[in-house]
Amino acid sequence: MEKEKDFLEVSALSSEENKKLILEIENTLAEKKKKGIFSDKEIREIEEVELEPNLDIKDVMGVWEDMMFKPKK
Repeated sequence: MEKEKDFLEVSALSSEENKKLILEIENTLAEKKKKGIFSDKEIREIEEVELEPNLDIKDVMGVWEDMMFKPKK
């Protein structure tokens, strides 16, 4: 049987640090589930959300160019 892929991987962290982070997240979710803050359905919905990179405004050249190179009216 194929090993299930981790739901999170931070490339700047070592494999061990990634595992520690995943364990912390899983423990936090289990705690919130036990307290009734999250239901099983809500946790599944969280798991299914696909993460997207958060762009820095300096990386979005179209926005940056508009601010820097267009004449003021």
